[in-house]
Amino acid sequence: MRTANRLPRVAVIGAGIAGLACARLLAAHRHAVTIFDKGRAPGGRISSRRENGIFFDHGAQYFTARHRRFCRIVERWRSDGLVARWGGRIVVIGDSGAMAICSSDERWVPMPSTSALARKLADGLPLVLGRRLTGAERRGDGWWLFFACGERAGPYDTLLLTLPAPQAVPLLGASPDLAARAAQAKMQPCWAVLIAPERPLALPFHGAFVLNGPLSWICRNSSKPGRGQAEALVLHASAEWSNAHLEDEPATVAVMLARSMAAITGADLGDPLVLSAHRWRYARAEVPLKEPWLYDAELCIGAAGDWCLGGRIEDAFLSGEGLAARVLGVQLASPLEPLPAEK
Repeated sequence: MRTANRLPRVAVIGAGIAGLACARLLAAHRHAVTIFDKGRAPGGRISSRRENGIFFDHGAQYFTARHRRFCRIVERWRSDGLVARWGGRIVVIGDSGAMAICSSDERWVPMPSTSALARKLADGLPLVLGRRLTGAERRGDGWWLFFACGERAGPYDTLLLTLPAPQAVPLLGASPDLAARAAQAKMQPCWAVLIAPERPLALPFHGAFVLNGPLSWICRNSSKPGRGQAEALVLHASAEWSNAHLEDEPATVAVMLARSMAAITGADLGDPLVLSAHRWRYARAEVPLKEPWLYDAELCIGAAGDWCLGGRIEDAFLSGEGLAARVLGVQLASPLEPLPAEK
């Protein structure tokens, strides 16, 4: 139970963009926040990896900014050198390989890798990694957390879950209403394949949305600012294909999707220096909740994530920040409707 002479204690579960945005706002308002994540580094799908000395953004590929509040945040990040505009040629590949230029939206990428933004947002925040939450119980003195490793932590005045909806639902058991609402969000998987071809490719694009077949996205990762000169490709499979091959071996997935990319583009990958695959089990919100966040003020438990609003990085940030504002009792403009950027 909270006493008058100590700061409110908050546990944030999940160190993705939603969790980091949530924790930063709470910490700025003198809340004692601890972030727990099962991974080895903060970021969630906002992540990069290096193989054979080559960097790949294998999760989120870029982000856009539409809501006025997020536009301000992105401009601050740009001024601080944390993000840069990606002016790559983006196309849509339709039937028979026909290509059409995609919209000219401003696309931003973290610098010098996607993971760098997550590390910066986590800077200065208490972060406990390698802890997978298996249960939470509200007792007389607050929330107690139980982890797969056998450890426990608590008590906390408030518990905030910034996990994919399917992972948040069982942890929301104390609030059946929140659990039922979170269960309405449907998420889809995505296989990502990383390729460093034997030699540079002469592709007529830097990024391509693929409308048909196993692939949904092809990216020349090395075309992004700050990513180095070595040719690096990132492929994302469609939700349908990823579901059908969810339990396949990563090596098998990598070969199949590389062949699909070669068939679509006519590219000769040679003997790739890197060819690997990573499975994102909860990658996209196929059916978003269309609520900015979830919160039970009586039990002091809530949930947030990109799945609340739509699936973009902006959605994750605004959802996490909005949940923190709800805990603080601060009014923010609703993220449900994008606002025009101020001139």
